[in-house]
Amino acid sequence: MRAFEHGADDYVVTPYDPVEVAARVNVVARRSGRSVAQAPGSRLSVEGVELSLGELTLRVPGRQPVLLTPTEMRILEVLMRGSPAVVTREELVELVWGYPCHGETNRADVYLMRLR
Repeated sequence: MRAFEHGADDYVVTPYDPVEVAARVNVVARRSGRSVAQAPGSRLSVEGVELSLGELTLRVPGRQPVLLTPTEMRILEVLMRGSPAVVTREELVELVWGYPCHGETNRADVYLMRLR
């Protein structure tokens, strides 16, 4: 209830379907004027690593698929689309969070550590 009092307008109970979570994220993004919608079959692949954008999953050969948060998915999408070029922290913050990086922030570092 506290989350609703602080601005939340939805919740998902476990167990949950990743496709449903992605759909809910897309609805909120649409309301805010941003577009993160990806077709359920949209995939990126770099050197055998496959990112399923609509399902928020990452598949690495020889490992179990990993369910990602929407932010983790956006980070990997930016990195994979830019591959093999280097993406700077400033570019990553601007492309993922939608605003320019001013000063030191470790937000991207924290997410990248979790993804590793």
